Amino acid sequence: MVLTTDIATHLQTDLIGTIGATTDWGIYENMMPSNPGKCIAVFAYGGNPPDLSWEGEYPSVQVRVRGGKRSETDTAIHQVTYAKAYAVMQSLHETLRTTINGTLYYWIAAKHSPTSLGRDASGRDIYVINFDVMKEYE
Repeated sequence: MVLTTDIATHLQTDLIGTIGATTDWGIYENMMPSNPGKCIAVFAYGGNPPDLSWEGEYPSVQVRVRGGKRSETDTAIHQVTYAKAYAVMQSLHETLRTTINGTLYYWIAAKHSPTSLGRDASGRDIYVINFDVMKEYE
């Protein structure tokens, strides 16, 4: 399967969100739609070169978590968004020798804790977490 599909599947299995849901905490691949407001987006990017001595590769994944619209003084929505981003990190970080959709993942490791990207044009908080991955070729 495609890397982003596998990561989305893992997050859905861990009850972090629902793939393609049009309600809160829908999980999307390679896009962050304008609605629903509260959503999770999975993007594949770069990483390290594939291994030459075995059938494996080292891609990277970025997960963005966007929360609901909030006012300047509303911290509750901000806290909910951060908590969801933290749940994403916990779900994926230190995933070891796991098969997802037929592909073996040796490990998935967070590069950092959830980091704020600020707010989008609609006033919704966005957090990002980047992950290193070691997996078999698809």
